[in-house]
Amino acid sequence: RERAAKEAAAEAIAKEEAERFAAREAEALQREREEAEQRRKEAEAPAEEQREVDSVVHALQTLRRLHLKRDPAALATCLQTLRAYINNLARNPQEPKFQRINCENSNFCAKVSSLEGGVSVLEACGFVAEGTSLVVSPEYLKSKGPKLFDALSKVDVMLEQVKSCC
Repeated sequence: RERAAKEAAAEAIAKEEAERFAAREAEALQREREEAEQRRKEAEAPAEEQREVDSVVHALQTLRRLHLKRDPAALATCLQTLRAYINNLARNPQEPKFQRINCENSNFCAKVSSLEGGVSVLEACGFVAEGTSLVVSPEYLKSKGPKLFDALSKVDVMLEQVKSCC
C-alpha cells in the first residue's frame, strides 16, 4: 500500500510537472507568434513607406522626363514652386493656409498645373483634389507628415539636377 501511495504521489508530481512544462511551452509558443506578428508588421511598414517615397520619386521622374528637354526653365520654375508648397507644409503642418492650394491661382496655373505631371507631385505628397483646390488632410499630416521632408529632399535633388544640366 505504501508503495502504491508513493507511486501515485510520483505520478501526480510527474503529471504536475508535465502540465507546467506544457504551460511553459504554450506561453513560449504564444510569445513566438506575437514576435513573428510584430516582425511581419514592421516588415510591412517600411514597404508602405517605400511605396509613398517611390510615388514622389515616380512623379518627379515623370515630370522631368516630360519637360527637361522641351522647357528646362519652366521645369525649374515648377520645381521651385513645388518646393515652396511642400516646404511650407512640412515646416508648418498645423497652418491651415498651407494645407490648401487654390488651383485657380494664376501663379499655380502658370508654374505648376500648366506642366503635365506638376500636380501629380503634390498628389504624391498627400494633396487631394477638393473642388477647385488641392487639400491635404490633418489625418494625413499626423500619420505621414514627416514624410514631407523626404519629398522635399527629392525635389531639391531634382531641382539641382535640372539647374546643373541647363
